[in-house]
Amino acid sequence: MGKGKAQRLQIWPNSAHGIEIEVSFCHPNYELSVEASAVATPSKLLRLFSLVPKTSSDPTFFGRYDARDDLSGRNQASAVDVDALGLTDAEEKDFKAGKNRFSGHIAHGQKTDSIRF
Repeated sequence: MGKGKAQRLQIWPNSAHGIEIEVSFCHPNYELSVEASAVATPSKLLRLFSLVPKTSSDPTFFGRYDARDDLSGRNQASAVDVDALGLTDAEEKDFKAGKNRFSGHIAHGQKTDSIRF
Protein backbone atom coordinates (compact mmCIF):
# COMPACT_ATOMS: atom_id res chain seq x y z
CA MET A 1 0.00 0.00 0.00
CA GLY A 2 1.34 3.43 -0.97
CA LYS A 3 2.17 6.28 1.34
CA GLY A 4 -0.92 8.21 2.43
CA LYS A 5 -3.29 5.45 1.31
CA ALA A 6 -5.72 3.88 3.75
CA GLN A 7 -6.85 0.29 3.62
CA ARG A 8 -10.46 -0.42 4.47
CA LEU A 9 -10.88 -3.06 7.16
CA GLN A 10 -13.88 -5.31 6.55
CA ILE A 11 -15.30 -6.95 9.66
CA TRP A 12 -18.17 -9.44 9.74
CA PRO A 13 -19.54 -10.93 12.94
CA ASN A 14 -19.78 -14.72 12.81
CA SER A 15 -22.28 -15.10 15.63
CA ALA A 16 -24.54 -13.34 18.12
CA HIS A 17 -25.57 -14.60 21.55
CA GLY A 18 -27.93 -13.40 24.26
CA ILE A 19 -30.23 -11.65 21.80
CA GLU A 20 -33.00 -9.81 23.62
CA ILE A 21 -35.90 -8.04 21.94
CA GLU A 22 -38.34 -5.81 23.75
CA VAL A 23 -41.66 -6.01 21.92
CA SER A 24 -43.99 -3.04 22.11
CA PHE A 25 -46.40 -4.46 19.53
CA CYS A 26 -46.65 -7.59 17.40
CA HIS A 27 -49.49 -7.99 14.92
CA PRO A 28 -51.87 -10.73 16.16
CA ASN A 29 -51.41 -12.64 12.87
CA TYR A 30 -47.67 -13.02 13.55
CA GLU A 31 -45.43 -14.68 16.11
CA LEU A 32 -41.95 -13.42 16.99
CA SER A 33 -39.22 -16.04 16.97
CA VAL A 34 -35.87 -14.91 18.43
CA GLU A 35 -32.65 -16.80 17.80
CA ALA A 36 -31.09 -17.67 21.17
CA SER A 37 -27.72 -17.97 19.43
CA ALA A 38 -27.34 -16.92 15.80
CA VAL A 39 -24.50 -18.17 13.59
CA ALA A 40 -23.62 -16.50 10.31
CA THR A 41 -23.89 -18.44 7.07
CA PRO A 42 -20.87 -18.72 4.75
CA SER A 43 -22.29 -15.71 2.84
CA LYS A 44 -22.17 -13.67 6.11
CA LEU A 45 -25.95 -13.66 6.72
CA LEU A 46 -26.58 -13.32 10.44
CA ARG A 47 -30.31 -13.78 11.05
CA LEU A 48 -31.40 -12.57 14.49
CA PHE A 49 -35.18 -13.01 14.53
CA SER A 50 -38.22 -13.90 12.44
CA LEU A 51 -41.82 -12.74 12.34
CA VAL A 52 -43.66 -15.90 11.35
CA PRO A 53 -47.22 -15.61 10.03
CA LYS A 54 -49.96 -17.74 11.51
CA THR A 55 -51.39 -18.03 7.98
CA SER A 56 -49.02 -19.49 5.38
CA SER A 57 -50.24 -17.10 2.66
CA ASP A 58 -48.84 -14.09 4.55
CA PRO A 59 -45.18 -13.06 4.17
CA THR A 60 -42.49 -14.00 6.68
CA PHE A 61 -40.13 -11.27 7.92
CA PHE A 62 -36.51 -11.83 8.98
CA GLY A 63 -34.30 -9.50 11.01
CA ARG A 64 -30.63 -9.68 10.05
CA TYR A 65 -27.47 -7.90 11.08
CA ASP A 66 -26.22 -5.54 8.35
CA ALA A 67 -22.60 -4.46 8.69
CA ARG A 68 -23.16 -1.41 6.44
CA ASP A 69 -20.08 0.56 7.24
CA ASP A 70 -17.84 -2.47 6.99
CA LEU A 71 -19.25 -3.70 3.68
CA SER A 72 -20.40 -0.70 1.65
CA GLY A 73 -17.96 2.05 2.48
CA ARG A 74 -20.87 4.46 2.96
CA ASN A 75 -19.75 5.26 6.53
CA GLN A 76 -23.12 4.34 7.97
CA ALA A 77 -23.51 2.58 11.29
CA SER A 78 -24.11 -1.14 11.30
CA ALA A 79 -27.74 -1.98 11.92
CA VAL A 80 -30.47 -4.57 11.85
CA ASP A 81 -32.46 -4.71 8.61
CA VAL A 82 -35.67 -6.59 7.93
CA ASP A 83 -36.22 -8.70 4.81
CA ALA A 84 -39.47 -10.27 3.65
CA LEU A 85 -40.15 -13.63 2.06
CA GLY A 86 -43.41 -14.25 0.21
CA LEU A 87 -43.99 -10.84 -1.39
CA THR A 88 -44.63 -10.15 -5.05
CA ASP A 89 -41.95 -8.16 -6.91
CA ALA A 90 -44.10 -5.00 -6.63
CA GLU A 91 -44.68 -5.56 -2.89
CA GLU A 92 -40.94 -6.16 -2.37
CA LYS A 93 -40.17 -2.84 -4.05
CA ASP A 94 -42.78 -1.05 -1.91
CA PHE A 95 -41.46 -2.76 1.22
CA LYS A 96 -37.90 -1.57 0.63
CA ALA A 97 -39.13 1.93 -0.23
CA GLY A 98 -41.54 2.12 2.72
CA LYS A 99 -44.57 2.74 0.49
CA ASN A 100 -48.16 1.49 0.19
CA ARG A 101 -48.68 0.25 3.76
CA PHE A 102 -45.11 -1.02 4.18
CA SER A 103 -42.44 0.37 6.48
CA GLY A 104 -39.55 -1.07 8.38
CA HIS A 105 -36.92 -2.50 6.01
CA ILE A 106 -34.24 -0.32 7.59
CA ALA A 107 -34.10 0.42 11.30
CA HIS A 108 -34.75 4.01 12.35
CA GLY A 109 -33.07 5.68 15.28
CA GLN A 110 -29.70 6.86 16.47
CA LYS A 111 -27.04 4.78 18.13
CA THR A 112 -28.38 5.67 21.56
CA ASP A 113 -32.04 5.08 20.66
CA SER A 114 -33.94 1.83 20.59
CA ILE A 115 -34.11 0.36 17.12
CA ARG A 116 -37.64 0.43 15.72
CA PHE A 117 -39.20 -1.36 12.77
